[in-house]
Amino acid sequence: MNVTEHIGAAFALAAQRQEAIRQRWRAVAMIGYRLPRSLLPVAIQRIGELDVLLRCMEDDIADAIRHDIDVGSGEDHALHLAEMWVGSAYEVVRVVNERVAVEKTDAFKAVFRDLGVLRMPMEKHELEGGKRTGVLKVGPVNEHGVPERVETYDPADPERTFIMQIGLSLRGSAMWEPYDYRIGGVRRIERRQIADAMLDLWAPIPP
Repeated sequence: MNVTEHIGAAFALAAQRQEAIRQRWRAVAMIGYRLPRSLLPVAIQRIGELDVLLRCMEDDIADAIRHDIDVGSGEDHALHLAEMWVGSAYEVVRVVNERVAVEKTDAFKAVFRDLGVLRMPMEKHELEGGKRTGVLKVGPVNEHGVPERVETYDPADPERTFIMQIGLSLRGSAMWEPYDYRIGGVRRIERRQIADAMLDLWAPIPP
């Protein structure tokens, strides 16, 4: 098979393994039809298909870690795709927030906030909240919530940047440490946690 065929086969295999999740994303996509004459339903379906693929990669990676198996560049590919998923999911939720009639619950706001604090350092190489002023002292935290080091971030500096700490959760999913100005510190966010929250919002599993 050529590269295109391999990629197509990967998506097809992931769809088989995660059929229940795939169907829930199809239900979520129905929200897109509340914005007539748009491709929002397609955009939602696409982040759903990518989520399904990532879940399979995450499961594979988690299993490999448990059995001390080297997955080669698989982790880097999964992290790269996870960043792409975050960017696309942010834009979907942003449009829904601004232009679609859905209830803006606390759970919805939490998803939007998580995607926002991740997307800015990922895609714009700066912290969320560009209108803020004043120098910040930021840095990654250890398992006890204590900063391991402190770096200076000046919103007025044209060379400002913020590099999040990144790793893998026990589920094999990408996990980042963005700075959240709402709490005045760094916190940890897992990609699959956001995806699960989106599904629970718009396609909950019946009790």
